[in-house]
Amino acid sequence: MKFTVKYKKQKYEVSLLDKMNIEAIKFVLILKRFVRGARRLIPQNLILYMWVTLFWIAFGIITYNCGIIYKAPCEYTIWDTIWELKNSYFTSVVLTLLITSYNQNKGYRDKLEKQHYFYYEIICSFDKLFKPFIGDEILHYMPFYNNKCLSSTIDYIKNNGLMDGLDEDSLIESINDVLEKITLLKHLENNGGVIGKSNSNFMTDIITTEGKLKKIKSNPKSIIVELDEISRDLLEIVADIRRPWRWDIENDIKILQLLNKENDIESQFYYKMHLSGHTFSDAR
Repeated sequence: MKFTVKYKKQKYEVSLLDKMNIEAIKFVLILKRFVRGARRLIPQNLILYMWVTLFWIAFGIITYNCGIIYKAPCEYTIWDTIWELKNSYFTSVVLTLLITSYNQNKGYRDKLEKQHYFYYEIICSFDKLFKPFIGDEILHYMPFYNNKCLSSTIDYIKNNGLMDGLDEDSLIESINDVLEKITLLKHLENNGGVIGKSNSNFMTDIITTEGKLKKIKSNPKSIIVELDEISRDLLEIVADIRRPWRWDIENDIKILQLLNKENDIESQFYYKMHLSGHTFSDAR
């Protein structure tokens, strides 16, 4: 007997055990995303909450001292003041936290959207590093999609002798395109930073990679030796930029593997890239 499970807006037929495993993984994903959101919002809002509380305490003390002018101290205590102000306190805190959280989340999403757009720009630009060896056909292979795709691309170039008869002008043009995007990336990092990056030396690595590319540009034939290393450096940069969309990649792959048992997921390009990467033999 098969059971229906929904993933990425698509419905699939799976066994009961696989459905239970998939639903469990999806639940874990929801929890992880909730925790990430809490870690992003709570620290800043906690400080704000403390300031609002201090203001409320000060306001309560002032209100109490003003109140005893009209009532005897035995008839008017600080607890009376606290009780009278409780609604305004909780209303102020809730409204302040909701408005602040909304604005913070909106700012985060706007910044993430810009980073996502830039990610597509930079990965297309980096792909062109292989254009002198493979031509415009490289646009179909997405070598920087993951490590397996990159390894497959480099192996294909080396094994087929595509470094022979290197078109140096084309290489220099490709390097200029990559350097242009690296300049924009440095600007992005200096103006708010890249969301989700795990490398504390991100800017240093960018500058180091930029220096290597400039050396290759001055001596194009050195790409024969440097292609593997410079490609790995660029892949690390790409990996940090797209990290917000790949935080849960391991869980997604587990779901895809479970779906693939009954649904031949590997026949779909997007899922195939995640499950086993992309190779040149796939596109021919």
